[in-house]
Amino acid sequence: MEEQIHIKIVSPGRSPILKTADNVSIYASDGSLEVYPNHAPLVFMLGTGICDFYFENQTESIGMFEGIGHLVDNELTLCPDYLELPDEIDVERAQQSLNRANKRLLGKDPEVPRRNLQQTRANKSRHRSIVRLRLKGIAIDE
Repeated sequence: MEEQIHIKIVSPGRSPILKTADNVSIYASDGSLEVYPNHAPLVFMLGTGICDFYFENQTESIGMFEGIGHLVDNELTLCPDYLELPDEIDVERAQQSLNRANKRLLGKDPEVPRRNLQQTRANKSRHRSIVRLRLKGIAIDE
């Protein structure tokens, strides 16, 4: 019986990332998903969130932004539309993006009149900023 999960992460513009983990916590489009060895096969949509890989006494995290996942026979393939590693995050830029999205959603951005607000776009921008900041260990009160 296999005791680990073999992971392949394929995202545009990057070389594939290969990992082995004891278990994985994934942010799927419909909520969190925990994957342990010998999990039933499945195909799922990735949401915008943090994916945590657990092995021994360590955790490694990657920000994944939508896409698709596939699991069969302890082989997990993740194909996010794009991903970000913690050391790639620009905290100041993420904070500015969060502030801008919050202003727009509150109707307080003079550059974007409320009648022209693309609410879905602003919400997605806000959520991406929160994921980036959390990936850097910065707690955000929602």
